[in-house]
Amino acid sequence: MENLGKLLIILGLVLAGIGLIFIIGQKISWLGKLLGDIIIKKDNFTFYTQRHK
Repeated sequence: MENLGKLLIILGLVLAGIGLIFIIGQKISWLGKLLGDIIIKKDNFTFYTQRHK
């Protein structure tokens, strides 16, 4: 039972860390943009795609 408690604490910390990455990731403009990503922005329209080989 002691191992189950430790496992639940570790899983909770991992989930909290992932949540922080999602929150902070929105403020980092280069996060989520890869080489080859194509973004077309107009007034009320945005199109995202990636270049394929």
